[in-house]
Amino acid sequence: MSDFGPYKVWLDATGVTVPQVIVNEKKKVVLASKRFSEISGYSLEDLQKAQLDTILEHENLTWEEMVNRCQIVGQRTTLPVSLRPKIDGPKLWLKMSVIPVEVAPSQYCVLTFEIEHDSQSFDTYESELLKAINRNLKEGLYRTQKSGKMVYANEAFVKMFGYETVAEMMEVNSSDLYVEPEKRGELQAKMEFEGFVTNLEVLLKRKNGSIFWGLLSTSKTIDDQGVIHYDGALRDISSLKEIEQQLKIEKQKAEQASTAKELFLSTMSHELRTPMNAVIGMTHLLLAEDPKVEQVDNLKTLQFSAENLLHIINDILDFSKIEAGKIELENENFAIQNLVSNTVEAFKLKAKGKNISLILDIDENCPENVLGDSTRLAQILNNLISNALKFTYHGTVTVSVKVLEKGEDSCRVKFSVKDTGIGIPQNKLAAIFSLFTQASSSTTRKFGGTGLGLTITKRLLELYGSSLEVESQPGFGSDFNFELNMGMVNRIEKGSPHFDILDAKLSGKRILISEDNEVNQLLVQKFLTMWGAESTTVSNGAEAVEMVKSHTFDLVLMDLQMPVMDGYMASSLIRELPGCSKEELPIIAVTASALLEVRRRVLEAGMNDYVSKPFSPEQLFDRISLFLLDVKE
Repeated sequence: MSDFGPYKVWLDATGVTVPQVIVNEKKKVVLASKRFSEISGYSLEDLQKAQLDTILEHENLTWEEMVNRCQIVGQRTTLPVSLRPKIDGPKLWLKMSVIPVEVAPSQYCVLTFEIEHDSQSFDTYESELLKAINRNLKEGLYRTQKSGKMVYANEAFVKMFGYETVAEMMEVNSSDLYVEPEKRGELQAKMEFEGFVTNLEVLLKRKNGSIFWGLLSTSKTIDDQGVIHYDGALRDISSLKEIEQQLKIEKQKAEQASTAKELFLSTMSHELRTPMNAVIGMTHLLLAEDPKVEQVDNLKTLQFSAENLLHIINDILDFSKIEAGKIELENENFAIQNLVSNTVEAFKLKAKGKNISLILDIDENCPENVLGDSTRLAQILNNLISNALKFTYHGTVTVSVKVLEKGEDSCRVKFSVKDTGIGIPQNKLAAIFSLFTQASSSTTRKFGGTGLGLTITKRLLELYGSSLEVESQPGFGSDFNFELNMGMVNRIEKGSPHFDILDAKLSGKRILISEDNEVNQLLVQKFLTMWGAESTTVSNGAEAVEMVKSHTFDLVLMDLQMPVMDGYMASSLIRELPGCSKEELPIIAVTASALLEVRRRVLEAGMNDYVSKPFSPEQLFDRISLFLLDVKE
């Protein structure tokens, strides 16, 4: 139902004692007061079904003529009418006041009735009506002239502005009630054009100078003498505005907290992954330098522990990214069978060490290439396979890929990781997806882990519009599975070149290393020396810019977070130098940041690519070789 603003307020407040109805353009009743129903015997439902001209009559005019006489907004007419009650009985003689109003986009009429009594004049009725309003309304009602002179104000209006009496209120010009007096002029202009204003928020001031927010609805009327009046209703909404302001403050605090969290995430990512890069990288180097037999086991234990710690760090940082909405799925072309095979192959040694059969079953109908996020799919499979091997003592872990549907451009694929491990009780299935939770506290003590892997997997699949399903029985193992809709492509794109790391060669290439961490400087230098490249090291972005100005390099490895000048600014300045375009001098960002914006900022700063810390020798060489080696098919 339409919002009738002050008219609805008026009807609700006075309708107990005053007969009133509101009719629409078709002369049908929309609302009726309780008092009108009492004197007529008609319920609101009866009135809405009936034709009003069968109930109300005028001595000389038809109902159509009565109402049409009053259709010009601003006019007001009082007519004598007779009311035919629903129950047989004598007619009631009434005075009917018809006030046309406009509630966009429709026009209505407010009909107010006075029962004729010899001892009660219309003026007395008006007086009783206003008394009823004063008793029942919390909203302030008022009437002003065009000049701003106050003509009427109810008790609520007077108290709202902090005045003692109505007489004192009448001495105030309504323009002086506005914090910005010119606002009344704007309001007046709008009423002259539209005839009414509904639910306008305005700043008003009390007698003592204090300020409050008011919600104003007002309309223009013209009395019998042709004088223009503005009649309105006002509500104090200061408390609501305070709540609104508090919500804005809380929103601002939440945004600041989110920014602080993002900064913390970026900083911690850098601080944790940078030393991990050195530990893992040095372990690779030591294993590649023909260690003594008795040292190999120790180095492999060190490598396993470092990679396990990195996995935990990645879990925590990945979850923080998902929670902050900082992860978006890529849509790239990749060979799905190769991805699954390589992922499973990476766990073969671990499975062999536990004497577990790791089986891969790929549907022969599986397409060679699909469109999707290969990194996140590999992460999901890694989490599930790692979990399956962790909780399985003997038997098998089976990874299967089955095509459920296949069309010309897309397919639906079901991935399943099934094990013969310890299983999960039915009453614990929901809990395993909760934060930092495993099936029981003893599980954490016995098997380790953060309890974040399945939570992250579940959230990543939700980004895909999928869900992780699980079937399990204690002592008989578990089956984790999910389905993905994936686009298909008919061609296989060229991938990055891969080499045996011991045979990798970058002979004659000059590479600038811009890195503030001395251990990482040494690590990258050792890798480059092993591959036959010459390297120069600087400790901040400003030194990198100066070095590129005075020397010739084939490629720059640019750390992003450095003192004096970071990698973003340094790369931007290098791109402004002659002969340093992307094609002429490749710049590869080296970052430990966990934020999604890194890739965008890297490209905006003019860098060609990036490699994430901690990186393996193979990953670093792959990135460099893309720009420095002419790899033949």
